[in-house]
Amino acid sequence: MTKIQTNILWTFASINFILLFILPVNTFYWADDYAFINDLNKHGLLQNCLNGYINWDGRSLSLASVIQGFLLKYCHVEFTTFFWTACFLTSGMLILPCVGDELSIIKTSKRKQLLMAMIVAIGLWLGAFSHFSETIYWATGGFYSFSLLLGATWVFYFIKLQQAKIAVAGKILMFAFSIIVGGTTQNLSFALLTLISIYLLHDFTNKVKTNLQFNLVLFTGILIGLIFILVAPGNSVRMEAAGFAKLPILQYLKNIVFVLYFYFYNAIIPIIIPILISLGLFKIIFSNTIFNKFPSIQWTKTRERLVGFIFNFKWFFVAVSTVIPFIIVPGLLANRTLVFFLYFVFFFVLDFCFKLFLKSFICRNLNNVELQNKNLLPFYSIMVVLVTSLIFITYNLQKGILLKRAIAQRENIFKKSKGKTVHVKLINQELSSPCYHFSDFFIDIPDENNYVKTTQELFFDVKIIIEK
Repeated sequence: MTKIQTNILWTFASINFILLFILPVNTFYWADDYAFINDLNKHGLLQNCLNGYINWDGRSLSLASVIQGFLLKYCHVEFTTFFWTACFLTSGMLILPCVGDELSIIKTSKRKQLLMAMIVAIGLWLGAFSHFSETIYWATGGFYSFSLLLGATWVFYFIKLQQAKIAVAGKILMFAFSIIVGGTTQNLSFALLTLISIYLLHDFTNKVKTNLQFNLVLFTGILIGLIFILVAPGNSVRMEAAGFAKLPILQYLKNIVFVLYFYFYNAIIPIIIPILISLGLFKIIFSNTIFNKFPSIQWTKTRERLVGFIFNFKWFFVAVSTVIPFIIVPGLLANRTLVFFLYFVFFFVLDFCFKLFLKSFICRNLNNVELQNKNLLPFYSIMVVLVTSLIFITYNLQKGILLKRAIAQRENIFKKSKGKTVHVKLINQELSSPCYHFSDFFIDIPDENNYVKTTQELFFDVKIIIEK
């Protein structure tokens, strides 16, 4: 790409990033936030996490839950969601270095690396529109964004360590980190166990003993963390609330179809976006970079052919493995549970496209740089994503300001009505937007079943909230 084209990309990527970090300004407490804060004020941070582990969910004692509780108790909601935004975008920025390390790409300049990482993060954010109102712009739901960052960081170091000699201290730290990440949330743990299993299969087939032993250690660490959250007494309560029951095998097969349909239906955009940006990213690298080799396995036997296929498509299998917990308990399926699946789908498509472009580059051996520079398709492919993202962010900012104002007026009434019966209007559903789509304020639920309303009454110390 020309210098002018690169500078234009820098400008649009920077504007997108600035606006993405402004979006949290419009966030507010809702739904479970009130209940969590009430419990945190009553029991304290650590005791509340322990209570959750015993009475509700094994994830309650994870590092992500502790961070979530700390932010809910001690920080404003705007800062909390700002932190979740940073977690999510950082996770996106880690994808390209992982792809680069795996494909043995010689590093380009630091400035271009940062630009490309920002573009990937923006693309991931745009593709995540189906869940980010529950995983980024919700104080409680941001648990998933922090968990994603833990998982993305683990993957980043896991790939690097496959190609490096590791000191004993490094192995111990990575093992400890594996336990922490494995004990974060079940669907992430299954994804990482799948990834390690594929590497173990690859190492065993290719007789790589050093990596085989180290990867077995990491597999054990993730498994220990997963067992810690699976054996929690509170899991039975959560599963019962979600409608868990022993089902015939046929029903589990139906669940697989249902869950996969739900996940892949929401993956259409996260599949299209990395296809668009990979073409431009490859062009940015190609302008001043050479490649070592196209990583492939020499397929001479049936077993090696199968292992090679699995290894080259590993990120797809990792993504699919995140659905395992919801096949057993489909009642737990929600938009926020998409976060890990869509992340690894995005990862897979970007990785796959780079492999295709890299293989094509080697086979064709193009030398006419001047002719290639006249091809504007790579530049426009990224600009489509950046401009779409900019429009989408602007729309959400505008809608969010109006919704935030309506929520503030509602809360001011509550603050002035301690101990009293309060009459308020339901928030206009037209104020909703993808970033701030909090339906609990839009649906007139009967008083005795309105969980949000009852926790608000305790939070604001009012007698009764009557919505019209």
